[in-house]
Amino acid sequence: MTRFAGLRALDGQLERHGFVTVLILRLVLFLVPPLNWTIGATRVRFHHYVGGTALGIIPGIAMAVFFADSIANRGPGDSLLSGKVLTAALLGGAFLVVAAVAGRRLVGKAAQTPP
Repeated sequence: MTRFAGLRALDGQLERHGFVTVLILRLVLFLVPPLNWTIGATRVRFHHYVGGTALGIIPGIAMAVFFADSIANRGPGDSLLSGKVLTAALLGGAFLVVAAVAGRRLVGKAAQTPP
């Protein structure tokens, strides 16, 4: 029973903060397939997983679609570094920075809460 106490404590925190954990992981990691297997091995409730995934992938999908559209629909003779493509790249970078900062803050708060 004393073996893997750290993993059991982490699993308990994931169970208590399941929705927020899944939401942050989806925002930061977008659609990483190993995330599905990892969360499946924890006690995160199914409705927390579905809700966090649904909200967490929307910004990433929107960013990817906008970025791909700005590249695919550029005019003839337009360079790859047009204003629309640069705007999409800057928005994507800003999204990743915000997601990383939010993830660090929320994970830090979750780590400070007593088990």
